[in-house]
Amino acid sequence: MNDLISRQAAIERATKDHDFYKGATTPADKARRDELLNVMCWLGELPSAQPEWNNHEVACLLAELFDDDCACNFNGIDEWLPLKCDFAETCCPYPVGVACWEQYLKHRAERRTDEQ
Repeated sequence: MNDLISRQAAIERATKDHDFYKGATTPADKARRDELLNVMCWLGELPSAQPEWNNHEVACLLAELFDDDCACNFNGIDEWLPLKCDFAETCCPYPVGVACWEQYLKHRAERRTDEQ
């Protein structure tokens, strides 16, 4: 079986049940509440099924994928990124490492809102 579930969704579901048992008065309800607390702690300690990538790691991946350290060498990107890039007036067009791809990742959300 290769099903993946969201750790956060599981914690939220267990929390929903825990909220129900907060006012527990019977021994059975108190035991159930304690079991849910243990499950929530256990779930929180599990590793994420999804890799957690930062912008630098993604920028390295993009540079390797496109075999180019500069995002501005590609159609579409070259039209808007130089207007937003923090390095446009300094080290452009020869950024250090994958700084250009990092700028692309930093400003791409702004570009989407500009187009709407």
